[in-house]
Amino acid sequence: SELGTGFHFINSDVLVSSLPLGVNSTSVGDTGAQGRDAAFVASRNTRGFVLENSKLRGGVKRTSPVAPATGGIVCSELNTSAGLVLENSFIDLKGLLDVYGNNVGIQAEDSFLRHENLTIDGNQEQGLKSIKSTVLFDSIDILDDTNRKQLEFSGNSVHVDLKDSSFRFELNDLIPSSYGNSFFRNAFAGTPAIFVDSNSTADLIKPYIDVTDVL
Repeated sequence: SELGTGFHFINSDVLVSSLPLGVNSTSVGDTGAQGRDAAFVASRNTRGFVLENSKLRGGVKRTSPVAPATGGIVCSELNTSAGLVLENSFIDLKGLLDVYGNNVGIQAEDSFLRHENLTIDGNQEQGLKSIKSTVLFDSIDILDDTNRKQLEFSGNSVHVDLKDSSFRFELNDLIPSSYGNSFFRNAFAGTPAIFVDSNSTADLIKPYIDVTDVL
């Protein structure tokens, strides 16, 4: 087995929560905190987060869609094997899910991942490697900021690698205003940046795909 796992959940249901409040608030919560103070980070391990038959839910949604600091962060960075490993597991997170600088970003098998703000950057192999799994974007708000887009794959060897999987969007009545914030850029493997195989489906709604830096 691999050593050095940051967080390892087995047959568990984990809730990420916080209640950031302004400095003058008299309510119960994290007085004086912002959403960005609700950070859940796995860094410099062999594997960052490992879920086996488990759930990871919650997160802190932005109180202002145009202000990134008002939302929480779940981050897995600089892990030598994988940032996030899902085996027969379920993730449903609000706020930013940031997976950066790992060997493989997210490795999912027989699993489900729902997100509203996902960035997968700088991973040496696949950004997302999915087998018999579903990855679902679900948000009616535009959650961009000056540094990254709401759904961004950047600087991975291969951005998305799907086998018997689906990569899709939760459709809603506000598609013209809510979507178009998906960026795929700077893949460097010399192979397809988005690989869809073995009865997989990938829905890309008004994406921005930049191949100018592909070798």
